Amino acid sequence: AAEGVRINMTLVFSPTQALLAANAGARYISPFVGRFDDIAEDGIQQLANVVACIQNYDWSGKNVDDQVEIITASIRTPNHVTQAALLGADIATVPFGALKKCLKHPLTVARPTPRGRAKKPRSASCPRPCKSKGFYLNLPRRRSDVAAVLSLERLNHTEPKEAP
Repeated sequence: AAEGVRINMTLVFSPTQALLAANAGARYISPFVGRFDDIAEDGIQQLANVVACIQNYDWSGKNVDDQVEIITASIRTPNHVTQAALLGADIATVPFGALKKCLKHPLTVARPTPRGRAKKPRSASCPRPCKSKGFYLNLPRRRSDVAAVLSLERLNHTEPKEAP
């Protein structure tokens, strides 16, 4: 850190580890949420404690950027993504399987008609693939997927763009 290198302290499991790493010059702190859930502890509560501790201090002069960001790691579920955002984590590393689960919701899928056949989703115009935050979501054009992609674009305050 003293040489201007941005350090990511991974495998953080407690607020004290996060504080010590930040004080030593780490630019990024990566608490692992899912690993707590694996041992029947509350990973989201641990993340909340880390975020609160890091946000309590001014990190000026401790690293090259004078700030510390929280990278939520070991995400397993859409709820982990939601809770990390609500708690104020700066970044989340989301595996593709969990990202796909974030795009689906039971209220956005085709519903059966009284005769047992599924209604066809209305067509929606969305460029394919849609670009959001630097990666391409190349998904089937089902109504639920298009709605989720458009919602992501609204969250980013951008309009869907054509792929290059």
